[in-house]
Amino acid sequence: MVRTLRDLWDGGDPGEEDAPGVGVFPRPVGPLRLWLSSAGGTETFRAAGRSGTGVLTHLVKQDMDGLAANIVEYRRAYASAGWPGHGHVTLMLHTFVGPDHDRAVEVARAPLERYLVSTLTQVRRSPDDQVVGRAREAVRPAADRYLSRDGLIGGPEHTADAVARCREAGVDEIACLIDFGIDTDTVLDGLAHLDKLRSSESTA
Repeated sequence: MVRTLRDLWDGGDPGEEDAPGVGVFPRPVGPLRLWLSSAGGTETFRAAGRSGTGVLTHLVKQDMDGLAANIVEYRRAYASAGWPGHGHVTLMLHTFVGPDHDRAVEVARAPLERYLVSTLTQVRRSPDDQVVGRAREAVRPAADRYLSRDGLIGGPEHTADAVARCREAGVDEIACLIDFGIDTDTVLDGLAHLDKLRSSESTA
């Protein structure tokens, strides 16, 4: 499938008799960039390396050490397949940066917990108060983890440390998930602090 997509993007023919004239219109003006999404499975990282695609991943089912190990496997497979460069790993992180660490965590906590509750199948099937209450208790450890170490949530120093851990693990890019329930005005205000973090990291 990846090879077919690349061939079509480059103007090739799929070579199927029942699909004459299939192509990409208008003509592409740049190279096709593809990612495989992985929840943390090592074989998916290897498959992305063999295919020469990027990886889009998160920390729901893997910690930073596990991610670092997966990235090593990805780079090894990428190099063995003869692709140029070293590939590209994008890590999705829940994000809210503010000038004061404790205040930023306080603002993010309740929306993040509500968001995590909303992702649970049992809540979608039976959203009564008792089920939601049990779900909120169940997601609290995950919320604590994202707020303390596996997210980009907090003040400038804390979030800069988080970016440094990502870099040490081999992450090339952080995809900032800002839409987990904080009100719009507060999110927009936080973007200024996120941009300061971005600027400081790009010059580091």
